[in-house]
Amino acid sequence: MARRAKVGRLNTLESDRLIALITVCEEAVSLFENDVAAAAAGWMSSPVRGLGSKRPIDMLGTRMERKRS
Repeated sequence: MARRAKVGRLNTLESDRLIALITVCEEAVSLFENDVAAAAAGWMSSPVRGLGSKRPIDMLGTRMERKRS
Protein backbone atom coordinates (compact mmCIF):
# COMPACT_ATOMS: atom_id res chain seq x y z
CA MET A 1 0.00 0.00 0.00
CA ALA A 2 2.82 2.39 0.84
CA ARG A 3 4.39 1.89 -2.60
CA ARG A 4 1.10 2.51 -4.36
CA ALA A 5 0.34 5.58 -2.28
CA LYS A 6 3.26 7.31 -4.00
CA VAL A 7 1.87 6.42 -7.43
CA GLY A 8 -1.66 7.35 -6.44
CA ARG A 9 -3.48 4.25 -7.66
CA LEU A 10 -3.75 0.50 -7.22
CA ASN A 11 -3.63 -2.06 -10.00
CA THR A 12 -6.57 -4.40 -10.55
CA LEU A 13 -5.21 -7.22 -8.37
CA GLU A 14 -4.37 -4.86 -5.52
CA SER A 15 -7.82 -3.27 -5.71
CA ASP A 16 -9.45 -6.71 -5.65
CA ARG A 17 -7.46 -7.75 -2.57
CA LEU A 18 -8.20 -4.51 -0.76
CA ILE A 19 -11.93 -4.82 -1.41
CA ALA A 20 -11.86 -8.44 -0.20
CA LEU A 21 -10.03 -7.44 2.98
CA ILE A 22 -12.47 -4.62 3.70
CA THR A 23 -15.47 -6.88 3.07
CA VAL A 24 -14.20 -9.67 5.32
CA CYS A 25 -13.24 -7.21 8.07
CA GLU A 26 -16.67 -5.57 7.96
CA GLU A 27 -18.39 -8.96 8.19
CA ALA A 28 -16.14 -10.07 11.05
CA VAL A 29 -16.80 -6.86 12.99
CA SER A 30 -20.53 -7.32 12.44
CA LEU A 31 -20.33 -10.95 13.59
CA PHE A 32 -18.57 -9.83 16.78
CA GLU A 33 -21.20 -7.16 17.45
CA ASN A 34 -18.96 -4.23 16.46
CA ASP A 35 -16.10 -5.38 18.71
CA VAL A 36 -13.20 -4.54 16.38
CA ALA A 37 -10.57 -5.98 18.73
CA ALA A 38 -12.34 -9.34 18.97
CA ALA A 39 -12.82 -9.51 15.21
CA ALA A 40 -9.25 -8.51 14.32
CA ALA A 41 -7.16 -10.04 17.06
CA GLY A 42 -9.42 -12.93 17.90
CA TRP A 43 -11.00 -14.32 14.77
CA MET A 44 -9.06 -12.89 11.79
CA SER A 45 -5.68 -13.81 13.28
CA SER A 46 -6.48 -17.20 14.82
CA PRO A 47 -6.79 -20.61 13.14
CA VAL A 48 -10.42 -21.50 12.47
CA ARG A 49 -11.44 -25.16 12.44
CA GLY A 50 -14.09 -24.60 9.79
CA LEU A 51 -11.42 -23.17 7.48
CA GLY A 52 -9.14 -26.18 7.78
CA SER A 53 -7.33 -24.62 10.75
CA LYS A 54 -6.20 -21.69 8.62
CA ARG A 55 -6.34 -18.09 9.74
CA PRO A 56 -9.01 -16.07 7.90
CA ILE A 57 -6.48 -13.33 7.12
CA ASP A 58 -4.30 -15.89 5.33
CA MET A 59 -7.18 -16.99 3.12
CA LEU A 60 -7.52 -13.61 1.46
CA GLY A 61 -4.53 -14.22 -0.81
CA THR A 62 -6.35 -15.51 -3.86
CA ARG A 63 -9.84 -15.44 -5.25
CA MET A 64 -10.04 -19.24 -5.13
CA GLU A 65 -9.32 -19.28 -1.39
CA ARG A 66 -11.95 -16.63 -0.77
CA LYS A 67 -14.57 -18.55 -2.78
CA ARG A 68 -13.89 -21.84 -0.93
CA SER A 69 -14.66 -20.28 2.43
